[in-house]
Amino acid sequence: MELYMRGLVVLSLYFLFTLATKFGCCDGHGSKALCREEEREALLSFKRGIHDPSNRLSSWASEECCNWEGVCCHNTTGHVLKLNLRWDLYQYHGSLGGEISSSLLDLKHLQYLDLSCNDFGSLNIPKFLGSLSNLRYLNLSTASFGGVIPHQLGNLSKLHYLDIGNSYYDHRNSLNAEDLEWISSFSFLKFLDMTNVNLSKTSNWLQVMNKFHSLSVLRLSYCELHTIDPLPHVNFSSLVILDLSINYFMSSSFDWFANLNSLVTLNLASSYIQGPIPSGLRNMTSLRFLDLSYNNFASSIPDWLYHITSLEHLDLGSLDIVSNKFQGKLPNDIGNLTSITYLDLSYNALEGEILRSLGNLCTFQLSNLSYDRPQKGLELLRLRGNKLSGSFPDTLGECKSLEHLDLGMNQL
Repeated sequence: MELYMRGLVVLSLYFLFTLATKFGCCDGHGSKALCREEEREALLSFKRGIHDPSNRLSSWASEECCNWEGVCCHNTTGHVLKLNLRWDLYQYHGSLGGEISSSLLDLKHLQYLDLSCNDFGSLNIPKFLGSLSNLRYLNLSTASFGGVIPHQLGNLSKLHYLDIGNSYYDHRNSLNAEDLEWISSFSFLKFLDMTNVNLSKTSNWLQVMNKFHSLSVLRLSYCELHTIDPLPHVNFSSLVILDLSINYFMSSSFDWFANLNSLVTLNLASSYIQGPIPSGLRNMTSLRFLDLSYNNFASSIPDWLYHITSLEHLDLGSLDIVSNKFQGKLPNDIGNLTSITYLDLSYNALEGEILRSLGNLCTFQLSNLSYDRPQKGLELLRLRGNKLSGSFPDTLGECKSLEHLDLGMNQL
C-alpha cells in the first residue's frame, strides 16, 4: 500500500506542476503585477463567509492580494489564477469552514481551486462553482461536503483534474450522484477521484468514463458500484491508475481489461469478484501495483501472472476462513518476479513444498537495476495460512531488504 500511495502522490504532483507551469504564476509571493481591485474585494467577500478559528487567512489584510496566503496571480496581468486553501494535516493552523461565497465568480480568470481537507459541515457543493468557466483544476476532496453533486459542475468543460472524493469515512461526507452524464463534457479530463461517493444509481458509470481518451487516473473506490458491463470498444486506454476497490462486482465482465496496456496501478481489493483472475490482466505488461485481496477467487494462480516482471506490489491475500481461496502449488516461475517488493499470498489454499525459487526474489535484484527507478528489493513476504510444506528455504537469507516475513500456519 505504501508503494501505491507513493505512486499516487508522484502522479498528483506531476499534475500540479504541469498546471502551475501553465499558469505562469508564483505561489502568492513575488508577483510582478499588482492584484486587481475587484478581485481583491471578491476575495475579501469570500473571507467574510469563512469560519477561520485559527486565523489561517491573517495575511488577507494587506493591499496586495497577490501576496496573500493561498493566492496566486498572473505575473503580468495580476489576475488571480489560483486559490489553494487546502488544509494540510501537518500544518499548525486548523481547517476552514463556513459558507462559500458566490463572490468567487468575480475571479473570472481562476483556473485552480483547492478547498480540500477542510470542514464545511455537510454543506452542499455550491452550484455556482459550475460557472467558473476557466477552471482546469478543482479539488473539493475530504472537505465534509454532502448531498447530491450538482450537475452544473458539468459546465466546467476545461477541467483537467477533478477530485471530489473522501479519503476516509465520515458520515458528513455523504456525497452522491443521481447520474454521471454531466461529466461527459470533460473532454480534457486527466484525473478523476470520486472515492466514497455513492454511485449506486449510476448504472452507466463505465460507459461515461470510457469517453475520456486522456484520462490517466480513475479512482472509484467505495462507491457502491454493483456491476461492470462489457465494453465493446475501450477509449480510455491511457489509464495509468485504476482503483475500483471496495465495491460489489460479483457478476461482472473484465474482458476489456486486455486493452489497458498503460496501466501501472490496479486495485480491485474487497470487491466480491468470483472465479479465476481475469485473463485480460495478462496484457498489462507495465503493471507495478496489483491488489486483488479479499475477493472470492477460487482457482489456481495463472502462470502468466508470474511473467508480469514489472510487478513491485502483488497482494492476493485474505483473512482466515473468508475471501480468496487460491489453490494449487507455487510454481518455480514465481522466481520471475524480480522487481517485487511486496508479496502477500496469505490465507489461501496453496500447497506443496515451499520453493527455493522464492530466493530469486532477492538474488536477482541486481540484474533489474534501471536508471528511471532504483530497485529496492523484497521488503514483505506473507504466506501465512496456507498448506505449504517442506523446509525453510535458505535462499531467503539473501533478502537484505526484507523487513516482514510471515510463514505461519503452514506445515513447514
